[in-house]
Amino acid sequence: MDEKYFGQYQCFKCLRTWFSAHSWLGFGQKCRKCHISTDAHKLRLLERPQGMDKKNDKRKGHESSLCSRCRKLGYNCSKTRWGYPGYPNHYYENIQCVWTISVARNRNIFLSFDDFETEINSDFLEVFDCPTDGSCDQLNANFTGNTIPANVSSVNSRLSLKFTSDHNGIRKGFKISYKTKQLGDCGGNHTKPNGEITVKTMNSECVWSITVANNRSIVFTVKELYLSRGFLTVYDGNSDKSTSIAQLRGNLSNKPGHIVSSGNQVLLKLDQTAVGSFLLSYETVQHGCGGILNDNIIPSYIYSPGYPDHYYEGMNCVWNIQTSYVKNIFLMFNDLQLEDNHDFLLVYEGNVKQCEQLPSNFNPCKLVANYTGDTIPANMLITDKEVSIRLITDHNNVKRGFNITFETEDMGE
Repeated sequence: MDEKYFGQYQCFKCLRTWFSAHSWLGFGQKCRKCHISTDAHKLRLLERPQGMDKKNDKRKGHESSLCSRCRKLGYNCSKTRWGYPGYPNHYYENIQCVWTISVARNRNIFLSFDDFETEINSDFLEVFDCPTDGSCDQLNANFTGNTIPANVSSVNSRLSLKFTSDHNGIRKGFKISYKTKQLGDCGGNHTKPNGEITVKTMNSECVWSITVANNRSIVFTVKELYLSRGFLTVYDGNSDKSTSIAQLRGNLSNKPGHIVSSGNQVLLKLDQTAVGSFLLSYETVQHGCGGILNDNIIPSYIYSPGYPDHYYEGMNCVWNIQTSYVKNIFLMFNDLQLEDNHDFLLVYEGNVKQCEQLPSNFNPCKLVANYTGDTIPANMLITDKEVSIRLITDHNNVKRGFNITFETEDMGE
């Protein structure tokens, strides 16, 4: 029996290829929408003509079509990398592909975009969260164009990605890495000098308390952040009545620099409306970001966090020096190096943190000096019983910082 090529088909690699052979049009067997499923991305169709031994035997033949679809994929890997079929050449017009990533129940999924290029406002990649009821209809993110998106994380153990292209225009497509991580508990107490806090949440209020050694402060780094709703507040103390030093929301494009406490205790509170996930790491540093000092030890020193290497971005540290009414306070500047006109060292008479709690029309604290750059200031005499020294840094560039000695003397000496 002779075999003749009816056609050779090739589609992009997307795990499953569907061939649909519609009904015969003339004599012979009627297939009536037979479907063939194959894992190959190439398909060769052979026609086997039966009984066509006469030269003038004519048949209408048959018609067929090839439909290539990306089927749902289930992954249980801890880390993998994949791209749109055809990447990095181009995708195809008028297609819709769906990927579903499923991992263990106690883990969630983090997507990292290595490359992204689609026809802007015409071809879209949508990311959906899949609640425990099995549906994947909660839109997490929607991307189009050629801007590489920020990282995306799931709120649970399943995530669905849907790519849709229209009839006109094709681009390179996308390439995505993803990894999974063990989910942390929603809240808890931490006493170790360093660690991580990670959680996925959906409408849950969570509180974490961190307490370290008395002579140390806590420095946070935001590694991963995706909160589609709500926010995480970091308090500079052991309660939500303490001063708020950071409020995290949205994704990594909104993250601050390092978050530094003024003392050895921090409270983190996640809003009960929050949906999403985050990962924070923390460490402790010897020289704290602020604190309360007195004249029990003379001379005493104040250093910027990290000195003499460098301080951190996004800090607002306040040191409060307290003494009796009958003593003067001398400040001696041993070293100063700040980013000029961006990072500042301010000196106040009085307890500036307490003053900030008072009505704006009654503020007994007085700003007596404001320093920036690398010119070492002259020594300073303060006649008030309290002095506040505040370091404010922005989110770009860091320098060595400062080193100050302070002493107290009885008035009249």
